[in-house]
Amino acid sequence: MPIGRSMKRRIAPKATEPEAPSPDAREPGPALGDSGGEACVARRLRDIKKLPNTVCETLLAALAAGAPADLKTPFTTLHLLEERAPENLAELLVALAEDSALPLLPLERFEPQRDAYSLLDIEFLTQRGAIPFDTLAETVLVAVLNPYDQKLQRDVREAVARPCRFYLVRASDYDITLSRILNTRPDNPKGTADDGSA
Repeated sequence: MPIGRSMKRRIAPKATEPEAPSPDAREPGPALGDSGGEACVARRLRDIKKLPNTVCETLLAALAAGAPADLKTPFTTLHLLEERAPENLAELLVALAEDSALPLLPLERFEPQRDAYSLLDIEFLTQRGAIPFDTLAETVLVAVLNPYDQKLQRDVREAVARPCRFYLVRASDYDITLSRILNTRPDNPKGTADDGSA
């Protein structure tokens, strides 16, 4: 199966090729419409018995309190989960991928391509949680943090005016990739995010 340019050149030797099914080839996730906000991620994990109700309520309270004013990355349920470092984080991500029918992708193994991420305004990357990281022919490959946000997916497709394939990724991988992009974009030459690698 062919993959995008960066996937051929930059993937680590042990990395597996990301699945790239056509949108019609997969069963749809739950019918959430445009209600798939960040609270939906926490509630779905609770509903599919992967998250205790007490933890879910804690996440919902944190989301309701809002993001810190100086935050330069998206404020998402996955970020809050990683901050709490649950031992079953990998299991939770797999459950979300299966429930939403979006493939889980190890984004840290891929070098983001300028001709992909420059297709979107920076607001999509820093606030809405979507990074186009590569292309496959005319299709744009997009990493997301909320697999249920159908409005975000529609807005990305409209903005890039090309077919898109979406992948669920870890919050920490997203932030590292975002930092790389912010440090190379002409409209933000000095960067604004810290990937924690210093």
